[in-house]
Amino acid sequence: LQLKTLRVAPWPVVTGFIEQHKELIALDEQLRLANYIGAIKSQTLKEMIPEDRLAFAGKHTASLDPSSYNFDVEWFASTKSAKGFHQMLSDLPAAFDEALARIPLEGDVTQEHYQHFMVAYFMAFTGSEEKPTLAPATRLLAMRRPDVFTPITNSKLDALCASLGVPKLNNRDFERYWQDVVTAIHSMPWFKMAAAANDHEQSLIEIKALLPCFFYYADNTTADNSNYIKLLSKPKSTGSSAGKKTVRRGKESAEILVDRALASDDIPEHIKAKRDSIVSEVEKGRSVEETISLMRAIFG
Repeated sequence: LQLKTLRVAPWPVVTGFIEQHKELIALDEQLRLANYIGAIKSQTLKEMIPEDRLAFAGKHTASLDPSSYNFDVEWFASTKSAKGFHQMLSDLPAAFDEALARIPLEGDVTQEHYQHFMVAYFMAFTGSEEKPTLAPATRLLAMRRPDVFTPITNSKLDALCASLGVPKLNNRDFERYWQDVVTAIHSMPWFKMAAAANDHEQSLIEIKALLPCFFYYADNTTADNSNYIKLLSKPKSTGSSAGKKTVRRGKESAEILVDRALASDDIPEHIKAKRDSIVSEVEKGRSVEETISLMRAIFG
């Protein structure tokens, strides 16, 4: 019913609903994810460190240090069940870059742009036993242009299609996705009349095609079920390695995550001088925040 109201609701009603339920839907956390993706999406998937690629594609793993990724990457349509897709994305990220390059980062996105994406996305699976499916493709599209594409998941597809008044899509309905989801949402009153009365509304306009995700069912456990919150709540390690699974990181990932943290204005120069030591510890699986805190405790 909430999704169905989007077919007739004006922009002030939509933004008012989101503001009223912002704690329930973990709005601030979801906006942090959107802002993070906005800052990295000009890179190609091949250029991204593995952790950023997972954030872009919507799959949580233990390697996502909550001090560096202060959000659940699986907001806006999780792709954790698309194991074949993620294996291919890890092995051949450039093939998916070829597809995403068909979608401009700015300006209008046309059906022709989408069709070119669709062809290149299918080409990425050439020679593989894995079949291209719609849900992970829409996550990639939505992160590249969150003002244009609404991501879908199999678990929410019934509700979304029912609210839009269209037959249920299956996970191979690439052509129908443009007409029945993208075009339908773009024709809704709130989407067409979206205008910013303040900075908060401007942040929503920049991701306005993601807003239907806020209208799915949520209850008072939704925000606490965030993978980010769960990681924050995990007990700190006691130093014993018994039963503890260490998540090692690649050197490039460790360097980039550490350099981002050290760029903060509140990091003193003598701590920045310990960069190589911090990188070494982060490579071993220690969190960036924990490592820098330890260096502060030792060196002041």
